[in-house]
Amino acid sequence: MPAPLFSFQGDDMAYVTTTELSDRMTATKYTDLCAGSATIAQAALDRAESMVDGFLTRLYETPIATSAMVQEWVMRLAEYELYKRGMGDNVPSKYRESYQETINELKLANQGILIPPGALAKKADQGGSIEFSSDTALFDESSVQVW
Repeated sequence: MPAPLFSFQGDDMAYVTTTELSDRMTATKYTDLCAGSATIAQAALDRAESMVDGFLTRLYETPIATSAMVQEWVMRLAEYELYKRGMGDNVPSKYRESYQETINELKLANQGILIPPGALAKKADQGGSIEFSSDTALFDESSVQVW
């Protein structure tokens, strides 16, 4: 049976796990940048996921369905955060460019131009109506003036 293209997550599920991030970065680079601390890696992932949700929440119910696109965004942002933390302003250009590309894609998603797979649009506010009733008329022939 083929794997699903995307899956829905609950409140306690992440778009990307620290293990997935470590696999992507290679264990050595991951360990160097995180100082061997899974807490540092998780904090970078949490910030990246919050940023993704922040861009998407204007149009979509968040968290959205986990897809390859969303995971790529989170990993790029988290990698940049870890490099920035470890290397300051000396983040390799590959990661700076990847970060900027992700921000540009998230801006397009925020505008509804780029739609992440499985994203569910927010329900539009249907508005409502109110009804007033009174024994006294608010407007009558004597209270309305013609301009």
